[in-house]
Amino acid sequence: MTAIDALITSVRAGWGNFLPLLALFLLSMVVGIVGMAFCYVGAFFVLPLSMAAAAIAYRQVFPQMA
Repeated sequence: MTAIDALITSVRAGWGNFLPLLALFLLSMVVGIVGMAFCYVGAFFVLPLSMAAAAIAYRQVFPQMA
């Protein structure tokens, strides 16, 4: 896949799943703010969870090809 094709596919996938991605972003932001409220110690626990949630969302939009 060329770079242009990859960008077009990514934009289409993003617009096709706009509301779930927005909800994931907002939830991650709120949880991150709560983690920061605990003197940044909570942020060390929240960051891996946010990254894992983004990875799971990516795999739901683009399942692995066998």
